[in-house]
Amino acid sequence: MSDRPAVSVIMPVYKTEAYLAEAVRSVLEQDFTDFELLVVDDGSPGDVRGILAGFDDARIRYLHHENRGPGYTRNRGIRESTGRYVAFLDSDDAWMPHKLSIQVAALDAAPQYDVVYSQRETMDGHGRTVAGYTPVLHSGDVLDELYVDSFICMSSAMVRRGVFAVSGYIAEDLRISQDYDFWLRVACHHRFLAVDEPLVRYRVHGTQISRQVEERVRVVWQIYERFNREHGHRVSPRARRRSRASFYNGRADRCLAAGKRLQAAGCYLRAMVFHPLDSHPWKGCVRVLLPAPLQRLARQLLRRG
Repeated sequence: MSDRPAVSVIMPVYKTEAYLAEAVRSVLEQDFTDFELLVVDDGSPGDVRGILAGFDDARIRYLHHENRGPGYTRNRGIRESTGRYVAFLDSDDAWMPHKLSIQVAALDAAPQYDVVYSQRETMDGHGRTVAGYTPVLHSGDVLDELYVDSFICMSSAMVRRGVFAVSGYIAEDLRISQDYDFWLRVACHHRFLAVDEPLVRYRVHGTQISRQVEERVRVVWQIYERFNREHGHRVSPRARRRSRASFYNGRADRCLAAGKRLQAAGCYLRAMVFHPLDSHPWKGCVRVLLPAPLQRLARQLLRRG
């Protein structure tokens, strides 16, 4: 391995010590070996240094600071890294063994792309594969699609180092969804390449309470407002309408799950106004208006037809 590795892997740690060893092991077991791994401890309460002591590998670099949040932590890792490519792995996720080799080869062969990312596989807190969100991936100029749907898994992504000089670093004032803010800005200037196979195992653990969901929605709309002020002219009117429809569909789904049928109906109708060809709000209205037994009967009749 040369003094300057091909890839710098940035791994922030905060209250994820239970999964850290698995994440580190998934990096060290890559079939591509020319990398450095920067484990950046964001003042985590557990014994991060002690866990890393179990790995005898000179490619691991340990950085520590008092708690500053995920944006600062990732940025510190980026600034102190040296590789020509930068890859991200959250310390509760894990990579497939061929992740780096596939993505390095992709960027080496295609200089017109500055970001490569992949599909994900979902696992639970015990590492068991479970059903999860499988987004539609996009390549090329992805800004319009990204404005509508946050489909990039941070732990699946690798970028050329020059991306940060053009698009900036990760926002440090956001405690959640800072990855979405970053990718929107990157998509203004750079082309993305999708690998439509799971190269990362994305962990879902804990209980997502409604207040946390609402907080994430609120922050995402703050991100939109800031992005629109600076880069909104880059987004097509159609993408703006689809984004608004997606917002109201999400709110309607949450209202329906909470038994707030009238509020759900109103949100589905607003979604239709922005994107009338989307089937989701029409199906939502059926769920609102028809009792569950009639919904089941309708599905049976459609299957027979």
